[in-house]
Amino acid sequence: MPPTVARSDDAPLGIGSLQAFVPARFAEHYFTVRDRPALTPALRSLCAFDLVANSADRKSGHCLIDDDDRIWAIDNGLTFHCEFKVRTVIWDFAGDPIPDDVLRALDQMLGAPLPDDLATLLDSEERDALRNRAGAVLGAGRFPHDPTGRRVPWPLV
Repeated sequence: MPPTVARSDDAPLGIGSLQAFVPARFAEHYFTVRDRPALTPALRSLCAFDLVANSADRKSGHCLIDDDDRIWAIDNGLTFHCEFKVRTVIWDFAGDPIPDDVLRALDQMLGAPLPDDLATLLDSEERDALRNRAGAVLGAGRFPHDPTGRRVPWPLV
């Protein structure tokens, strides 16, 4: 994710956040790069992030690709809610094993306190829900599927 900072309540519209601009190839997005094998590991990691963070608005255009083929996940405002709300375009990995490095990272996250910067932004229910989702993803070991077909944001890009 691009560097993101909180803005104080003395901002004109109150408390909010600001993300750094990513100079990206804006004609490219998740649907134009999802079949590029070199990007698959990053896309799998982003898929796992969306599940654990409870991303409720991962559109294809929220996956920016820079000139170095790095994927930047932007627009993460609808995340970390305690109620399960995952909506993402990244369902291509459904049923696939979650990569070992992602599982190790989740295991490490569950074995340590949340970073202070994150913990102070989440209330206790959100922190508990985050850990529960991480534990569920770790325990399943596979990317879930959406049997309802309703967990896709609109518009898709």
